[in-house]
Amino acid sequence: MKSSDTYLAPWPPVDQGWRERGLGQALLVTGESAQTRLLAEALARQLTCEDAKTPACSCRSCSRALAEHPDIVVIHPEKNRIRRDQIEPVLQNLYRLPLWSPGQFVWIEQAELMTEASQNYLLKSLEEPPGYVTFALVTEQSAGLLETVRSRCQVLRAQPGVPQERTLQEFNPRQLFTRDHFTAPGIVDMAYWARERYRQTGQEGYLSLWEASYQAFRHLEANGNADIAKEILHNVYSHVQR
Repeated sequence: MKSSDTYLAPWPPVDQGWRERGLGQALLVTGESAQTRLLAEALARQLTCEDAKTPACSCRSCSRALAEHPDIVVIHPEKNRIRRDQIEPVLQNLYRLPLWSPGQFVWIEQAELMTEASQNYLLKSLEEPPGYVTFALVTEQSAGLLETVRSRCQVLRAQPGVPQERTLQEFNPRQLFTRDHFTAPGIVDMAYWARERYRQTGQEGYLSLWEASYQAFRHLEANGNADIAKEILHNVYSHVQR
């Protein structure tokens, strides 16, 4: 399997850790918020895929929105806090075997907003989770977490790696717009490709394409509407290619 075929390819150290079974079950995903969400989504997809483990996979898990997947649990802050009563039902169901996937993925968004009681309640589960459970504590401000929580987690930096020249040469931007390939990691690849093309040609249109890639990524992350995000990006790409 090529590294470029995995959901985690934009983050080479994370991708290598997954392929070598070096990722822990308690992960602290840190960085700028848009990038942490992108990495958390890629982790959720990679760890729950039932078949090919690639962005082109059409298995039951990869074909569903994250919010519809029975083995992916996302905890969001409510009124700028994550309270213990939000976490309790999740932890009480940890020993329910996954319904579809090889594993269960628990994503805590803006984890620094967990109250102290929530963090202390989470400690034992972070230290000794069932073998099929992975926690992802996603945060821009890891200093807001208790040291006892941070020490139980493997830190993953959400800043993606710059694709190597060979990978950029192999990237086919037209393929991105096909149904199976229009994914958030694919949009990241398009952004790097556009930036590299601008460096090579000096054409301003590639800067516009880079900006459109960012807009499409943010739109896809915000509401999951791939059709609109695809249209945003494809309109600019088509203009650049004229």
